[in-house]
Order: sequence, then C-alpha cells, then structure tokens
Amino acid sequence: MTRQRAEYPLDYSKGPNDRQEESAMDQVKDAAETLAELVVRAPDLAEGQYNYACALARLGDAPGALDHLRAALRLDGDLAAHARQDEDLKSLRGSAAFEQLTGSAK
Repeated sequence: MTRQRAEYPLDYSKGPNDRQEESAMDQVKDAAETLAELVVRAPDLAEGQYNYACALARLGDAPGALDHLRAALRLDGDLAAHARQDEDLKSLRGSAAFEQLTGSAK
C-alpha cells in the first residue's frame, strides 16, 4: 500500500483553529471567484451583487464590497435592512459610506 502525499505541506505550528480559519477563508475566496463571474454575467441580479459584496467584505476589500453593495441596493433597496444585520458585512459597519448606503446613519 502506498501512502498518498499531502497536496500542501502540513504546518504543525498552527493549531486546529488556525487551520479551520484558513479553510474558511479559502472557501470565501472560492466563493468570491464564482460570484465575480456571476456579477459579470448577470449584473442586474441583486442577490449576486449582494453576496459578492459580502465575500469581498470578509476578505477585507472594503472599497470593492461597498461598490457591489451599492449596486445591489440600487437593484433592490429592501436589502438595506438585511445588510444592517448581516455578519458578513460587519467589517463595513461604522464607515460613513456603509451607514449612508444602508440608511443607518444616526
């Protein structure tokens, strides 16, 4: 019986939580790539724009996330209420642009 070699070198200096976090971020990156294709093919699909904004926000691309959130809200203004509560967009909360877009400015 031959052993399969790991596709990537294993890093034993990282704990299980670090590896899980990396895996989650890899999934977000994969989703962002798919959603990028979707918004090019279907730019008028509010949910595609919104989900791409969420993925970009999770990846730390605030300007890109705000651009796609703006596009989503232009297509479906009802998404603003959801955006104010969405954990995927928490990195944007508190920014003037996010507050203005979602109507949550105080």
